Amino acid sequence: MFYYMGRKKRIAHLYPEPECDIIVEPFAGSAAYSLHGNRWERYVILSDLDEYVYRVWLYLKQVTIAELEKLPMLYKGDKLNKIRMLCPEERWLMAYHASVGCTNPEAVNVVTEWGSDKWLYGKKYIIENVHKIRHWLILNEHYLDLPNIEATWFIDPPYQSSGYNYHVNDIVSYDLLANWSLGRCGQLIVCEGTDACWLDFEPFCKQVGISSTRNRITKEMIYYRGIDECQTR
Repeated sequence: MFYYMGRKKRIAHLYPEPECDIIVEPFAGSAAYSLHGNRWERYVILSDLDEYVYRVWLYLKQVTIAELEKLPMLYKGDKLNKIRMLCPEERWLMAYHASVGCTNPEAVNVVTEWGSDKWLYGKKYIIENVHKIRHWLILNEHYLDLPNIEATWFIDPPYQSSGYNYHVNDIVSYDLLANWSLGRCGQLIVCEGTDACWLDFEPFCKQVGISSTRNRITKEMIYYRGIDECQTR
């Protein structure tokens, strides 16, 4: 629904399909995994400790199509703080599009030509797809506080080598995160970068990261455990 650092939309189709009726994304971000294909039809639980992300998802869950259609278009040189009649969540949603990959929408103000194009497409996409998330549960919980239910756990945390770029990073210890992840009931999909060593990650795919100034190829890693493997542990 919006751009966010580390978004997996371009490669969401490559990840294993959910084997459980429930999907949990404890580091939700833009939730590209759950939105892909018909995964959204399952009961999806998103949690993110970042207040901006959490409140934007709450806004999207309850906003009407009419309200979305009234959101203004953005043009090069526009200043978000000068646009009247925007609630904070609307401004943040537009900022995520105006500055692709940002994690602090409050720091975004001046719209570039790139940002204008992204919002043009993004607004249309949201209007066409926002119905998919009406039954989702949106939480603002630390990952350690989430109940250990049987689910497809799609764990896409701040990466070990680049987590400092996030506005909010709740990873105090990657060893702790490893033990917590391995203890989840059900199917387990964990994302990371090439330098990660807190689980036995394997090469997964290459991804072209998009920004307004460059395309950067990154190598994605994965730790995977199917639900059958969990049941036999």
